[in-house]
Amino acid sequence: MMIFTSRVITTIMALVSVAVHAIPNPSSVMCATMGYTQDKNDCLFPDNTRCNQWAFWRGECGQKYHICAQNQGKIVTIKKVPLCEIGGKLYRWDLERSQDQKDALWKVVLRPVETSETSLLSK
Repeated sequence: MMIFTSRVITTIMALVSVAVHAIPNPSSVMCATMGYTQDKNDCLFPDNTRCNQWAFWRGECGQKYHICAQNQGKIVTIKKVPLCEIGGKLYRWDLERSQDQKDALWKVVLRPVETSETSLLSK
């Protein structure tokens, strides 16, 4: 019979909590949930081109397949921050936990850039 100290039990509970609530790699989620094939650290597109997943996340390559372009937007970079411009408004892409059990656990969404964020970007 194994006897665990309270410190061991606390450590185990903390590790389980981290594992349950861990956020996945956003670049990998973007590639997968948008329906593209993943090959090691690359995202493979329908035209047989490929892009490093993190470079794709940042909008540095594969732009026509990016969530921004799929929503009729254009990727712009302001103070080294990639954003999506749609109809004169700025959006950032982010991970969101899916509420629909039929979907993947995580998905990539566009969120409007808040006024406070816009003022920080313009300085």
